[in-house]
Amino acid sequence: MSRLGKPLRWRGVAMAAWYGCIFCLSVSAASVTGGGEGQGAPPRWKTGAAFQQVLNARVRDAFWSAGTPLRHALSSLARAQQIAIMLDRRIDPGCGIELSVHDVAVRDVLEQLVAQCDAAPAYLDGVVYVGPRLETSHLAEVASARRAEVQQLPRPVAQRLGAVRAWRWDDLAEPRALLDELAREAGITFEGSERIPHDLWPALDLPALPWTDRATLVLAGFGLTFACADDGHTVQLVPLPEQTLIARDYPATLSSSQVAAVQSQFPQATIDARGQRVVLEGTREEHERFERLLQSRAARRPPSPRSAGKTVFTLKVTGQPVEAVLETLARQLGITFAYDAGVEERLGTRVSFDVHEVPLPALLDATLAPAGLAHRRQGEVIVVSIQP
Repeated sequence: MSRLGKPLRWRGVAMAAWYGCIFCLSVSAASVTGGGEGQGAPPRWKTGAAFQQVLNARVRDAFWSAGTPLRHALSSLARAQQIAIMLDRRIDPGCGIELSVHDVAVRDVLEQLVAQCDAAPAYLDGVVYVGPRLETSHLAEVASARRAEVQQLPRPVAQRLGAVRAWRWDDLAEPRALLDELAREAGITFEGSERIPHDLWPALDLPALPWTDRATLVLAGFGLTFACADDGHTVQLVPLPEQTLIARDYPATLSSSQVAAVQSQFPQATIDARGQRVVLEGTREEHERFERLLQSRAARRPPSPRSAGKTVFTLKVTGQPVEAVLETLARQLGITFAYDAGVEERLGTRVSFDVHEVPLPALLDATLAPAGLAHRRQGEVIVVSIQP
């Protein structure tokens, strides 16, 4: 994130500063505003096609200030987008996050948020489960396998274990008690429930889910899943299958700065740029995200400095270091800056300005002049120098 701490926002060809909120989202599908926890009854959660539509909808701007607890960020995102999110017991809910993104999919916002806490999301139908990367990234496949296995059981058993219901529990819920509730509902006995340690969970509302998915969600935090006996009366708790990392080669050319930017979005994956190829080693979900990123990059390449010069900008900056403003411009516009000798000591100068619909040179003047700096174009590079 830029040291600005306040992201710049695009609106067509204009850019504007954004201040004073811990969380704001506006999605192209519908304008919504995130709220915090404790804002009354939860919304009706999106499921099915509507759930996928929300995950793929693009966010114009999203911003959480440094140190925002992960739990609060996920809660605000869940309420804003009407998607249920469950946080794994092994992930610290107080883990501090910081994020500023522009024009990305909701699922990418989620993935960048939780990656800062060494976590990853799994997308079940109607629920985003956030847990440890390797244990969680294939949870949707596990849930799908359990649903398919149940359908192979005798019809009465399949109906009981496939029953779809909404589910809610209160603060300080005990996972063993939740399993007991599931057992009573389905008329089964869990074997191996002694493997579930005592724990206390926060309140949670879930949308209507099959019995198998609800059992999957409760057991996932303990690294467990289940296997049903043929008679459908006994369900054995078994370890989750291990996730394997996949190495894949992609045709792409990334500069060292672009590799660093991509690595920041995939902190747990290994990325190696080799000429016109990029090798990524990570989970299946990380490969899917990387493929979406490459597709997005090809469809919306950042403007070059020459084309950016034809664009007008609206920007308000208050008391920010020159270097932070330049870093944000470089990231948003794809500009490369170079610095003459003696410039570095002035980059920490804090500047304030408010410009409206000005070309790039005027925006740079407003940024640099208060620090006694100037700029000139040298090919595809903008060189920052000390004013004569």
